[in-house]
Amino acid sequence: MIEYRTNQSGARDVAIHLERCDAEFVPPLGDRVCIDEYAVKLVSNAQRFEAWQDETMVGLVAMYCGGGRFRSRTAFISSVSVLPKLCGQGLASALLDRAIQFARHAGMRKIELEMDQRNFGAWRLYRNKGFVIKSESGVARLMQLML
Repeated sequence: MIEYRTNQSGARDVAIHLERCDAEFVPPLGDRVCIDEYAVKLVSNAQRFEAWQDETMVGLVAMYCGGGRFRSRTAFISSVSVLPKLCGQGLASALLDRAIQFARHAGMRKIELEMDQRNFGAWRLYRNKGFVIKSESGVARLMQLML
């Protein structure tokens, strides 16, 4: 059974989850960031929408919302991940729904995220949630959802 939580994970929970999902990122997350440091940053600064199965985090959407450059009322989704064995079961969609609802209630006007154009699964998910392409540069695609 899946349980949805918000901001209940610690940095170790997030790091373990991201390590388990590393190969599913395009390109792999560990090729771009130190996962342990990134996990600390997410726990310290991001809203975390989590899916848990027993005591294992199986899905995560991390979103920066408010403060700093976000005074413009733009939220930024930094990470979307689901354990490979549970992909295709709607967890990412459910977590994104929670993040979008949170951003609306927080007074954000839009949500942005950056993705690799080669990640077709992510592209379909974001498009189905109403995100549109704001810009492209190389393989990077900036997507935006107006709230």
